[in-house]
Amino acid sequence: MSTLDEKLQPWTSDRINDYVRLLYGRSTWQRKQDRIDAVCRYLLEPATLADVWGRLDELSRRAVSTAFHNGGEWDESAFIAHYGARPTAPADEKSIFSFYWRPILFDLFVFDGEIPDDLLPHLEALVLPRDPFQPEGLDELPAEHQTWHGLEPLTQAWTEQTGRADLLAYLHLVEQQGLSWSRSNDQLTGTSLRKLYAHLSAADYYDEPAKMSVSQVIRPVGLDQFARSAGLVTSYGVLTPAGRQFLQTQDPELFLTAFEEWTTSNHFDELTRITQLRGLKGRATRLTKPGSRREKIIEALSWCPTGVWIRCQEFFRAVKIWQFDFEVEQGDWSNLYVGSYRDYGEMMG
Repeated sequence: MSTLDEKLQPWTSDRINDYVRLLYGRSTWQRKQDRIDAVCRYLLEPATLADVWGRLDELSRRAVSTAFHNGGEWDESAFIAHYGARPTAPADEKSIFSFYWRPILFDLFVFDGEIPDDLLPHLEALVLPRDPFQPEGLDELPAEHQTWHGLEPLTQAWTEQTGRADLLAYLHLVEQQGLSWSRSNDQLTGTSLRKLYAHLSAADYYDEPAKMSVSQVIRPVGLDQFARSAGLVTSYGVLTPAGRQFLQTQDPELFLTAFEEWTTSNHFDELTRITQLRGLKGRATRLTKPGSRREKIIEALSWCPTGVWIRCQEFFRAVKIWQFDFEVEQGDWSNLYVGSYRDYGEMMG
């Protein structure tokens, strides 16, 4: 981060003059440095700074306060997710020439995404208190939910207890050498999938497919990938000491250790399970490490209230506001898309 003077130095004299007029109402300084000094004097003096603060609208005060509580860094996408908009000029002050940029009072506090170092301590007595975000949840789910095709029944899958039972069943099959993996893709064979499917305590989310394959089932593949990524099963299909001990004791501490190892593992990327997501194997596609994404999602989940149902869109909003957002691809251009035609299904933003 930089001082206010350092933030203003790269700008043109005319642009700095816009700031001078915003503060003083007029400008009598001609030299660039004199204009910079005038802006610094106004914003770094407690009395005149308080005057500018008093002229801010409520949204702008909240925006500056949010940046202040974030160590001086302005996260626009997180702020918009929380409050629905960013500070803008009042309608009667907007230029009729849309291409002409004109600063607003908010811009006097945040420069290039940061509050200047020497301005931060002067704001401490002015800023609003923190405004923590808490996602809204439902105590009970409705019987139906809205889709593109209208209202449809809402199916609930209770997996907290069945997940534990299914993991133990999977580990027991591994101990008995009852499962095998394909040499070509390192996934469970069709025969092993069917065997594991038969041991599930509550079947799978969808009905049992006629042809058993990794693309047709959810829970058997998830159990296998979790156990191997979590250090419970080796890459060649044998229980590790931790896996054997958990099978014998069901110690919660052992499971927590396994869960934490799975969280950071890059062994398997869940994105490859989304059949409608295209471009994953493209020559130019460079995905971020799945462990880096998984860590942030799980951390965000740990911040959510318990005992309520949270909509996916509300959770995505929380991820942005809490600054657990993450990149899926490396680089500025997305190579992923949905559907048959890339031009109509690009994954931008």
